Amino acid sequence: MAVVLSSAKSLISLFKDEDPVMKAFALQKLSDVAQYFWHEIASQLQEIHRLALDPSYPHHELAAYLAAQIHYHLENYTEALQLALESGHYFNISSKTDFTQTLVSRCIDQYVEIQVKNYEAKNPEDRVPVNEKMEFVVEQMFDRCFLDGEFKQAIGIAIEARRLDKLEIAIVKSNNIKALLQYTYGIVKDIIIPREFRKDIVGCLVKLHMSLADLDYGAITECKFFLNDSQAVSDMLTNLIENEPLLALQLSFDLVENQNQLFLNEISKCLSQTQPRDQTATAMRDRVILVLTGRSTIDINLDFLKTKNNSDKLIINKVKTIVEFKNSVTHGAAIFANAFMHAGTSDDSFLRDNLTWVAKATNWSKFSAAASLGVIHRGNISKALEILKPYLPTDGRASTGSQYSEGGALYAMGLIHANYALPEAVNFILNSLSGNSRNEVIQHGACLGLGLTTMATHDMTMFEHLKNVLYTDSANSGEAAAYAMGLVMLGSASEAAISDMLAYAHETQHEKIIRALGIGLSLVMYRREEEADTLITQLLTDKDPILRYGAAYTMATAYVGTSNAKIIKKLLHIAVSDVDYDVRKAAVTAIGFVLHRMPEQVPKVVALLSESYNPYVRQGSAIAIGIACAGNPIPEALNILETLTTDSVNFVRQSAFIAMAMVYMQQTKTTANKVDKFREKIDKIVNEKHQDVLTKMGAIVALGILDAGGRNMTIALDSKSGNNRAAATAGLVLSLQFWYWFPMLHMFCLSFSPSGLIGVNSDLQVPNTFTVKSKAKPSQFGYPPKTEVPSNEKAGKIASAVLSTTNKVKARAAAKRGEKSMDIVEAKPEEEKKEEEVKKEEPVIIEPEEEILTNPSRVLPSQEGVIEFLEDSRYLPVIRDRKCGIIMIRENKQYVQEEKANVALDTTNMETEAMPEEFVFDPEIQKDHH
Repeated sequence: MAVVLSSAKSLISLFKDEDPVMKAFALQKLSDVAQYFWHEIASQLQEIHRLALDPSYPHHELAAYLAAQIHYHLENYTEALQLALESGHYFNISSKTDFTQTLVSRCIDQYVEIQVKNYEAKNPEDRVPVNEKMEFVVEQMFDRCFLDGEFKQAIGIAIEARRLDKLEIAIVKSNNIKALLQYTYGIVKDIIIPREFRKDIVGCLVKLHMSLADLDYGAITECKFFLNDSQAVSDMLTNLIENEPLLALQLSFDLVENQNQLFLNEISKCLSQTQPRDQTATAMRDRVILVLTGRSTIDINLDFLKTKNNSDKLIINKVKTIVEFKNSVTHGAAIFANAFMHAGTSDDSFLRDNLTWVAKATNWSKFSAAASLGVIHRGNISKALEILKPYLPTDGRASTGSQYSEGGALYAMGLIHANYALPEAVNFILNSLSGNSRNEVIQHGACLGLGLTTMATHDMTMFEHLKNVLYTDSANSGEAAAYAMGLVMLGSASEAAISDMLAYAHETQHEKIIRALGIGLSLVMYRREEEADTLITQLLTDKDPILRYGAAYTMATAYVGTSNAKIIKKLLHIAVSDVDYDVRKAAVTAIGFVLHRMPEQVPKVVALLSESYNPYVRQGSAIAIGIACAGNPIPEALNILETLTTDSVNFVRQSAFIAMAMVYMQQTKTTANKVDKFREKIDKIVNEKHQDVLTKMGAIVALGILDAGGRNMTIALDSKSGNNRAAATAGLVLSLQFWYWFPMLHMFCLSFSPSGLIGVNSDLQVPNTFTVKSKAKPSQFGYPPKTEVPSNEKAGKIASAVLSTTNKVKARAAAKRGEKSMDIVEAKPEEEKKEEEVKKEEPVIIEPEEEILTNPSRVLPSQEGVIEFLEDSRYLPVIRDRKCGIIMIRENKQYVQEEKANVALDTTNMETEAMPEEFVFDPEIQKDHH
């Protein structure tokens, strides 16, 4: 029969006994009941502690284990862990008690802290020795994870502890190596890890990928791109061109989507130096190089946007009739809205049909109107000069036309060729830049055009040309040159570029140039993370608030998508403490960039800031939500933005409308039930005559963003493979400077990405015989209904209004005449009666539960989950898990075989005519018949 103890006093008395056997027995029993009577045993803690630290005492490990338990309950966790590590086998990490779990967790935390310090130590003498017993516990923890099949947990601990050896073992020992490789790469992209260690992890993943029998070339390419190893990618593509050419083309399209022009050029250069085995392989290599230039992607997307254009021209025509041409802000807003609505579609009919109205724009508004052609014709490279010829400078020199139109046309040239350095376009813009050294308007457009075209090429020659313009110290041309310098050196972290730009920022007196240099510096440090910390600190401690503004954007670009807690904390501190309101707004906006891969967190982070007394902070909150939640209608985000659209300050309302349009992009009633109400709200704001001009501008621009690219584009800061898109990020950063310079808003189009599934065959053609199934109702992801054209016929049928008093007068007159009083009811016209009868007889149409989409097809990001490939289709994708973007397709062997069999079957079943009997031809008989 078990005896239940109510106190440990008897055991404590035994512990005080001088007999070593009795003391040992008491230690054992006290250890068993320590969790219940630790408060009583604590009176003997000093003696127990002494025995624990005495290695000559035979039971010192048992004493250490008991002392650890007492310290744990006293919340002295550091002492408890030290003693637990001294207790040897008594400290069993497999135990599920709170005591064990807590101390194991603290042990791992301490081990991780030491390992991180040792990893970051530059000198060997700075390394801290690791307690052997602590390492033993950690090793046991890894073994336990492997034994229990907790491989993901082991991977997490290995990454935290900088143990690549254990990371490799965890992946190899798992039952699904490919899945864990993908899981680990996801951690590398989404979890805060130092840049250098992240490269080490990716290098380890590549080694494991290459050890597999069935290579995942897509994952390997992605890893190699992350490591910036162009030579390795080139070698792999060379091998695939010989063996799997379609896969080589698919990987090339994927690389182009990441928008790293320099990396692509390096691969193309390596491939051009290879010698394929035959003419077929040579042709395929040339095709791969063509894809890597980006030209094929541009042409395919352009064709998709042209053919699928579903823009509602009645909307922009209605806006045009409402806005006053005398008000340059709303007039310009309508031009911006039209540009976004038709971005990339090459449909400039609105501008051509309303030339007189457009021509009412003056000065810089005319510059912006000409530049809007670049947004509409973005990617229309083959016809760029033809389209812009009426506006461009002649032979590089200003013509007799408007300098504003010419400057805007050069800007448009850059937008058309953005991130695609076509030599002819670069030379034309460069000649215009040098031929108009005294015209700052044309230089302004030429600098922006040059920066866009040579984006991320790190071309020092272009940088020097732009620097010469900057040194003229002209406010307008200098501002554009500073932005363009950042674009050319995008992501380079060039010390020479940073030194020149920072030095001039301290020399010039023009605020426009200083702000542009601050943004330019942020672009130079794009995706550089820890490398940017020195510059960030330097800018943050500057007395000039404009450079501190640049520091906030440097944090946004350097840490874009990393969700770095240290940076978020720093941005929040700036948002509530800086003395300059613009700096505070920039800090809040930057949060959207850093957290854009965790959109659900952004509304939580900025919720309190959106209620700030400072309107600039509220404005930044709206833009941050728009950036992070673009195309993702999170209810919390929409609630905040809906409140801000009724804010008391006009520029807060303006930003709230733009941000809300970003969130509602490509949403239907099914995916976001309030999107129609938002459209109605915009319509109301635009129609109100006494509405504030800035709010009205925000509402008009929001219309364009909602229907971007003919309702076929959305904002995407990441590629389909999950890598950040350089041009998209740079474009969004620059477009947000519209608050200081309206023409910058055109840069917004760089963040647009087509929402489509485009199947491409080996000849880079788009066959319409490729079909897929969408397992959802067509209305769920369909286009929003277009505005109905008002019917003049119906307008004529409207009966004249009859006042109620008139009816009463007629009734009294009838009563006096002795006629029967009755309510006067107007008879409906016969046509209206017929229409009502037709409406009643209309059959109820049952919507199908799924639909077949023909190549190329519009597929929204939220629709990808319901897309299914048809096994009996003529074509099948090379990589089966791709449900959007440009995908390579190959002919389905089963389909081809069945088709051949059907043809053979038809030939076999043909009816053969019987041979006629022999006869003798008699001409006389033939005559008789005639």
